[in-house]
Formats: sequence, C-alpha cells, structure tokens
Amino acid sequence: MKIEDAEGVPTVEERDLTLVATLVTVIVVAGGIFLVNAASTRYRTASYNPPAALNTVPVMTPVAPGQPAPKQ
Repeated sequence: MKIEDAEGVPTVEERDLTLVATLVTVIVVAGGIFLVNAASTRYRTASYNPPAALNTVPVMTPVAPGQPAPKQ
C-alpha cells in the first residue's frame, strides 16, 4: 500500500537529486581549492634557493683501498 505524499515532505526523487547536487557542489569546491593551492605552491617554490648553511658542508675525497681513514 502506497502512502500518500504529505505536503512539505520531499519525495525520494527530490531527496536523491538534492544529495547528488550537494555531492557535486562539494567536489567542485574541493577541486577549485586544490587547483588554487597547486598554482600558488608552484609559483612560490619555483624561486626557492637553499639556505647558505647547506652549501658550507666540507667535501671528503674517497680514500684509496688499503689507506687508513682520514682523522677528523
């Protein structure tokens, strides 16, 4: 037996359409935020230079086989 639709209560189809519209809106907004974040990160890090302290690490030359290890 089918229950008559009460006034103000959405039908199953209306509820489904509302759910689909909400999900599409969430996906579109999340995609827009992702694209804006990706673009701003790309341009911000494109001109990145490492700090000068990383360039002051001494370079050790390899030791020939049979030679003692260098003392630090």
